[in-house]
Amino acid sequence: MRGKRGARSIEQARGQGPMARGLWSVKIIKLAATVLCGLTLVWSWANRSFAQSGGAEAQSEGAENANNRRNEQEPKVRPKLPIIEEEGPFKIQFQFTPMIRGVSVSGSPTRIGEYNLLSSGPEWSLRVASPEHARNAFAFQAARRGRDAQNHSFVVDLRRMVRSQTSYDRLLHRTDHDGLGNLSFGSELFGQPILGGNVGALRSSNADPGRPYVNFNSALKNRLTVQAPFFSRLKLIAEYNRVAKQGHQQVTTITHCANCHVGSSTRFFDRYTDEFKLTPELKFGRSMLLYTFRHVDFVEKAAPPTFDYGQAIELTGILPFAVVPNTRKTAHQVRMKHDWPRAGVQASYSNTTSRNDLTAEGAELNRANLRITVVPSRGLTLVGKYDWLRNDYSIQNGIDRTNQSAGLEASYHFWRGTNLRAEYEWKEIRRTGYPFDRTSLFEDFLRRDHDTRTNAFKLWLARNLTRNVRASLKYKREDSDNPLVRFGKQGSFAPGFGVPPNRKLSEFPYQHQTSLPEQGQEISADATWTPRASFSMYGLYRLSSSSNPTVSWASRGHQFLTNVSYAPWEERLTLSGSYAYFDNRVNADLVFGTVAGVLPVLNQGIEPIVDRHVPYLETAQSISVNAGVGLTSRIRSTYDFSLTAGRSQFDSTRLPEIGGFSALNISYLPQLDFGLEYEFHPGRVVYLKYGFARYRDRFNEPDNGAAHALFFGLGWKEAR
Repeated sequence: MRGKRGARSIEQARGQGPMARGLWSVKIIKLAATVLCGLTLVWSWANRSFAQSGGAEAQSEGAENANNRRNEQEPKVRPKLPIIEEEGPFKIQFQFTPMIRGVSVSGSPTRIGEYNLLSSGPEWSLRVASPEHARNAFAFQAARRGRDAQNHSFVVDLRRMVRSQTSYDRLLHRTDHDGLGNLSFGSELFGQPILGGNVGALRSSNADPGRPYVNFNSALKNRLTVQAPFFSRLKLIAEYNRVAKQGHQQVTTITHCANCHVGSSTRFFDRYTDEFKLTPELKFGRSMLLYTFRHVDFVEKAAPPTFDYGQAIELTGILPFAVVPNTRKTAHQVRMKHDWPRAGVQASYSNTTSRNDLTAEGAELNRANLRITVVPSRGLTLVGKYDWLRNDYSIQNGIDRTNQSAGLEASYHFWRGTNLRAEYEWKEIRRTGYPFDRTSLFEDFLRRDHDTRTNAFKLWLARNLTRNVRASLKYKREDSDNPLVRFGKQGSFAPGFGVPPNRKLSEFPYQHQTSLPEQGQEISADATWTPRASFSMYGLYRLSSSSNPTVSWASRGHQFLTNVSYAPWEERLTLSGSYAYFDNRVNADLVFGTVAGVLPVLNQGIEPIVDRHVPYLETAQSISVNAGVGLTSRIRSTYDFSLTAGRSQFDSTRLPEIGGFSALNISYLPQLDFGLEYEFHPGRVVYLKYGFARYRDRFNEPDNGAAHALFFGLGWKEAR
């Protein structure tokens, strides 16, 4: 079998297989789109002189055609390109701001500089743009703080016939290093014997202890739109995006033998994702038709690391791990829309195929949806919608499924700005060949069909309480039958997978283990108060609850949000602030098993631990304040402050110490800034800014750190 698969892979690599022919077709489409865009660009410039010479004749002919259309009983809707007249002199807008920064860091830079550059050095920003009223317009913007912190964009608009938008961004990303401290213990864990207390249960090794990990990410995006004036019904849109990532990351693997060994090492990665899209859009009358072709390639150029598995179960010797396969995806989508005076319809169909080059396996997704809108009377709007989705997999343990949903929405506009909307939706998921259980590590899964049905109801009411106050109330309820349960291969850290770890505890519903609810409700209320144009206030409160009585699981959460903005003098004083609070509590039954859940069956003396109604509480708060004060007509100061604090932990009565594995107590101050701007001459500004950031984690102190930054720069702005 390996020989046949290898021969087939070699044949496809040489371009003799069906996948190779598919790749050639994708390349041909890309080449044709590129040639089309180039020819259109050349034509648009040539057409400019023609338009100037024959403009008067074209305008008179257009006026005559417009009069003829007015005389028709049913005028046709004809899309027109926007026309912008040149007003005033053509002046280039120019703005340049060079700056110098000094940064001081104490502690770890991982969290405070997760996406920020924390080194001292120069930085600058530049903007060059044409006037907004220009027929041929452009805008170029660039900002560079360093090699790994820069943003660039370029926009061109040629008489609304050719529009191009290009951007390039590069940033770094720091990731933390797991010391694996919670993955090493001997024959007992929290006073409980493991494997009968005869051998150690778990050990770990780290090949690069304490190594920091930094990744470098870049994104190149381009969107080209072509719309010819002689056939304005047709618009062509071509897009190309590339996301590249390079750096190092921590990877782990595990071996199974007399005990479990978790090995950690560093993996170098060099990967990119290429995406190409081509969309012709056709409008005629009240109808619109679109087709979109999309192709995505993901490529990993770096080799995976290796690990010596020894004589472990299923794996022996030195083998690669943390393998990232190359994948490709192709999608086709057709969309249509048509509007009548009191009705409208939208429909779409898409087909997506994906392939894993390493395993030669893949998946196919087909989706269709329909939406019909009817306005039977003034103020009343009815919407009916249907969605169908089919997933087919050719991968091991893949779950083929079919999703369907249908809904009806009714909204009515009453007096005094009162709106009422009600919605009902029915959803169904049909899974074929669902692997739900097996009796040993070396046997195949038992399979069956697994279907889930959900009924959802939503109600929304909005009303203007006064001239300056508008409020709304929302209610949502969902009831699900037979939600998705846990499944998978057995592993040392997933006793709920595979063989039940509690076969002797028949009252515990193992085959229904899930954190998905059977019932869920949510109610929210919000209000906006705007007594004057310079002041506004918004508030929101949301209460949600969900439960699954089958597995004794329940969740309840609160959320509160408010923000205020005040600008009595736009040039002299602007104030804004926001506060958010989040609280969620979960109660669930937990099962603490042993290795793979197999030993409770083989050794009857070892019993798993079942902990009932274990509470888990998480809270988070966030506050933000921003102010701008004009001290004089030329001096302005800015103040920015934000703080986020979060805590979470679950409390087990059977194993009190285990709560520390997931406990969090974090205080993050990402922004405490103070700045001054002094305009010593029209268009000339001096900048001075101080910034401070701090991260504190009570349970993971190695990530704690703080940073101070000082910025000084000049600004130059003018039009020529």
